[in-house]
Amino acid sequence: MPLSYMGDYIAETPEELALYQAVKNNNIVDTEYYLLRFQNSRQLEKFQGDFRGPLEAGPRGKIPGVPIMCIAADNNNTIMVEILLNYGFKADVGDYNYPRPLFKAIDNKNVAMVKNLISHLTKEELENANYMGRNVLYFLIIKKLPKDLIDDLIYNKAVKIEYQSALEAIIKVNDLKLFKEFFFKIPDNLFVDKSCLLSLAIVTDQNIEIIDILSDDQKVQFYSNQQYYFGATTDIAMSCPLKSAAQEGTRQIIELLWKKRNIQKFAKDDVQKQNNKLFEIAVAYGNLEVANFLKIFASNGLDVSNLYTNFLKFMYKILEQYKKSIEDKTGIEYKHKILNIKNLEEWSLLLSSHDNKEKIHTENDIEKLSSYEHDLFPNLKVDVDITGVFSPSEIYHRY
Repeated sequence: MPLSYMGDYIAETPEELALYQAVKNNNIVDTEYYLLRFQNSRQLEKFQGDFRGPLEAGPRGKIPGVPIMCIAADNNNTIMVEILLNYGFKADVGDYNYPRPLFKAIDNKNVAMVKNLISHLTKEELENANYMGRNVLYFLIIKKLPKDLIDDLIYNKAVKIEYQSALEAIIKVNDLKLFKEFFFKIPDNLFVDKSCLLSLAIVTDQNIEIIDILSDDQKVQFYSNQQYYFGATTDIAMSCPLKSAAQEGTRQIIELLWKKRNIQKFAKDDVQKQNNKLFEIAVAYGNLEVANFLKIFASNGLDVSNLYTNFLKFMYKILEQYKKSIEDKTGIEYKHKILNIKNLEEWSLLLSSHDNKEKIHTENDIEKLSSYEHDLFPNLKVDVDITGVFSPSEIYHRY
């Protein structure tokens, strides 16, 4: 008797194994041959729409093999998927071991397969389907599939829209038209963290029109210490648009936010603390144009020496490369010397008798760093030792 494992029908007989291999090998002729035999002998119903390969070794013992529908989708075989659907196999198969066929079709950008699978899935199945914490609508957007697939999902299947997830995907693909369509349809009684969306817009494609629309919203908090994780991904952004702008934004973005931020609800001392921290973040991340803008709002009481240290620590890897380049060209070691821009300016002069191209490249880069140093810290007269590895994220998360 063929095995049934937790409700999944597992291939065991020679004919069942032959069907499994036919699908796996993209053999349309053999697949139809065995499916027709099972249908004629009225054995097709026993699969209950979910037929899987032989049991396989898993981390906690034996697990069912891959569903043949998942195999067909993974092979990007549109005809095979259509055949299986026509013979009654479920479109909604898969589990934590195997992504659903629809997600495979979306990932492969196979529009015909996506349409066919959606047509065979119910509203509930589409709403419950997720992969790595993301739903179907998110992946349709992030993969930039045709708009009619999105419309089919929303209007024909009446799938509930998760606006937070959808807008995150739209911002990542930088689609202004689609952003407006979704953003201005958010129900009044639905919470969407627009501060996080604004932060995401600042650190991704920096579409100034999207940033402008989000920053106009009265519910946006321009300054917050809350952290927000964008789904089950490695993307992490602060729920603080001003901090995101100080870290990775442009002068245009920081000026736009600066005009729109509401400082009336903060005490004067708190506003000054915000300004100082934003300046420190811009310095720590080497964001010169933003740091120069924020400098005039920062307090004179800031520890300039500490800021300069943070700036140099951010540039540590670059400085190390320059130092190594100079050592290689001159044959002189400078391990005993403090690693900072002032010393590098002196060392770069030693390259004058060596390869001209290397000399110009190194001197130009050092000149950029020196310009940054003199613009931000014109009165600094201290040497700062930054020997050792340092991550700029340590600076960011202090604030």
